[in-house]
Amino acid sequence: MKLVDRHLGGEFLRLFALCVAAFLALFLVIDFFERLRFLLKYHAALGDAVLYFAARSPWMLAQALPMAGLLGTLLSAAVLARHGEITAFRCGGVSLHRLVLPYLAAGVLVSLATVLLQEVGVPRAAVFAREVEEVRIQKKPRRGLRKAADVWLRSGSRILHAEKVLPEEHRLVGVSVIELTAGRVARRIDAQEARWVGGRWVLRDVEDRAFDAAGFLTLRRFPEMAYPLGYGPEEFQVTKLNAEELPWPSLLRLIRRYRDQGLDTRELEAGLWAKTSVPFASIVMPLLAFPLALRSGRRGSSSAGIALGIALGFSYWLALAVGISLGKAGALPPALGAWIGNLLFGALGVVQLRRAERAA
Repeated sequence: MKLVDRHLGGEFLRLFALCVAAFLALFLVIDFFERLRFLLKYHAALGDAVLYFAARSPWMLAQALPMAGLLGTLLSAAVLARHGEITAFRCGGVSLHRLVLPYLAAGVLVSLATVLLQEVGVPRAAVFAREVEEVRIQKKPRRGLRKAADVWLRSGSRILHAEKVLPEEHRLVGVSVIELTAGRVARRIDAQEARWVGGRWVLRDVEDRAFDAAGFLTLRRFPEMAYPLGYGPEEFQVTKLNAEELPWPSLLRLIRRYRDQGLDTRELEAGLWAKTSVPFASIVMPLLAFPLALRSGRRGSSSAGIALGIALGFSYWLALAVGISLGKAGALPPALGAWIGNLLFGALGVVQLRRAERAA
């Protein structure tokens, strides 16, 4: 059986490598035409455009691997069926469940490679792609907050703290300002919120504490008070973190911190579980492709079977995308939304394989 496994695995890996290259090229072409207007708008240099697409390639590769697994299984199994090799194996007492094992083993290896790519390559490349897009192409300055809660900033002798930052509303919630003089606290201002109104920051529900050199306190309260925080609203633009830019442990810690701060974590949770469901697709794809390839090979219509397999693969990705979107929207638990495509199509693959075994 080792010889059989080596034969099946070698045929699959050869076709799988060709499919990976084809899908990666297809993704690059599609992404290029989608971003062409953006590149022309900002007169992007050729080197910056090449850097941007190179940084996007790891993410594209992670998406291409499961589809390449599907098409590689279809092609290799269809060739075996048309040449009568599957029939020969069956006559030798080898079951279809045993024949599909090399494909599943290859799928496990592809899944592990996808996990490694997602955890190591994609996050770093995604951050670099964002920097190329915003700094090198759009010419934006390197600034922006990395979080929207528990923000600390310092400007000269002034220290600013905000519990929450709402950049779309130009509003800060839970504001505290500490003014230092000669190394001591000379003044502390606490406000329920700060709003950018008419080109200045206006604090609401203010407690203004002043400390003299002897340490005596003077407390004043104001319903509203204009105060120069030292930063404009553009300084409080929060860089939105995407799940693909963080490895799984960092993303999990971020979700826990946001949850403790009362922030919405549904989108990040959906991305977290998608990081587990997408690699698993490389194991589901052989279950879908192998029975289909056998049926099309016996009927002598490999091209129709391959077309049907590709349509089935895109249906799988559509179900996966819809499930993740429902998880982000809160219509489904994020874990279930990310995994519903694997569960449905995995079950379909097992049923089809059993039918093929009985029909053989």
